[in-house]
Amino acid sequence: MHKDTALTPSRIVVATDLSAAADDALRVAHARAIASGAKLAVVHVVPHRLGFHPLFPQLSQPEAEAMVAAEGQAAQQVSQHVEAVLGSGAEAVDVHVDFGEPYVGVLRLAERLEAQLLVVGARGASDVPRMLFGSVAERIVRHAHCQVLVTRSNSTDGPIVAATDLSDPGAKAVAIAVDEAKHRSARLLLVHDLDIWPGGVFLGLGPLGPVPPAPDIETMHRVQQAAEEMLRSLLEGLDGQGEVRVTTEGRAGAAIVRLADEVGASLVIVGAHGRSGLARLALGSVAEWVVRHAHCSVLAVRH
Repeated sequence: MHKDTALTPSRIVVATDLSAAADDALRVAHARAIASGAKLAVVHVVPHRLGFHPLFPQLSQPEAEAMVAAEGQAAQQVSQHVEAVLGSGAEAVDVHVDFGEPYVGVLRLAERLEAQLLVVGARGASDVPRMLFGSVAERIVRHAHCQVLVTRSNSTDGPIVAATDLSDPGAKAVAIAVDEAKHRSARLLLVHDLDIWPGGVFLGLGPLGPVPPAPDIETMHRVQQAAEEMLRSLLEGLDGQGEVRVTTEGRAGAAIVRLADEVGASLVIVGAHGRSGLARLALGSVAEWVVRHAHCSVLAVRH
């Protein structure tokens, strides 16, 4: 088994807002902790911003004292909730409570504990539609230092879809997908989307000059075949077995989600960063798109 994968972490952090989605994430994180012998920490962040009064600093003291008392009460409630979800398995779980911006508190604890895997439910207590940009899960994927598993309560019997842009993060995602497929005895589909149609990058360049012509069908076919061979070689080099798919949609996130829906995937594994930092800032990364739109769980892999 490859080292440093999502299957073999030594420290796992799972975020909870005490919702049903978070309970699913807690169960998944607990199962992974047992399988890998990892330490499991649960973090609950109470949305709150401590007031600061520069002219009257003494006014902040009562609020700070109230937060200390509230932290103890919240920790007890979270511990009771974890015990209700996990039963006797909760004895080995560390519970942490923080105040502030939820995603910031989760990331702060994960970094402090040097977690290798962070688990979070796709939807929280507010039941916000999953199309909403900037969700807690999406922000965690964007900023986390480690692998992030965004869980959804669907069947775990479906195939695993691994996406790669043939960059280093993409290759690591494939390595983890091979291990995951072997562990689950699951079918593996490896997908790469070719971005060779000028409508994407060159769409806004019309007023600046002529747009490069689209490649002809024969050229696209040769490029597609070459990409398929690269994917097969990547699988063989990792001692993995699976199917390869090369799409020509030019929008990797949409292509990955569509394929996952078509095959009834139980998990999508994708690199959290691609080759273009500028595109990521302007449009959002492929991983964030997949987290936002996928109907199944998503593992975002950091390089």
